[in-house]
Amino acid sequence: MSEILGQLFTDQNVKYQINDRHIVLYKERDGIKTPSTSSVNQQTHKVMGSVVDPMGFPVIGANVVQKGTTNGTITDLDGNFELLIPVGAEMEITYIGFITQQVAVVAGKERYAITLAEDSQALDEVVVVGYGVQKKTGNRSYCTGKRR
Repeated sequence: MSEILGQLFTDQNVKYQINDRHIVLYKERDGIKTPSTSSVNQQTHKVMGSVVDPMGFPVIGANVVQKGTTNGTITDLDGNFELLIPVGAEMEITYIGFITQQVAVVAGKERYAITLAEDSQALDEVVVVGYGVQKKTGNRSYCTGKRR
């Protein structure tokens, strides 16, 4: 990977640094790195949490996203999530049938317990339509099982 990046950015004002599974690209002006990789690591930290419904059941597959970005994840089978996010940013938690919730990321706090409230207006918009054929003979009626 280093060879490829080295060839790719030869004679350009772009430098790189490989940290674990992440590649950080930056411009170097007069020997100054912009942004420095140490400042990037200080700005973001790992937050963990769980998302539950009003009854306390885990919400599986809820979206947990840094507001205004595509940086996000979804909750697992137990409603848990992990996300690298800058301090001071807001997490936006969304799931169909629930009100979107926004939570500020606070320095020093790594664990968040989030309870989503049901969105009754969204539930009113659901329409269920069924079709079937019913025959009536004498005093009994029965369904033929045919559906359209």
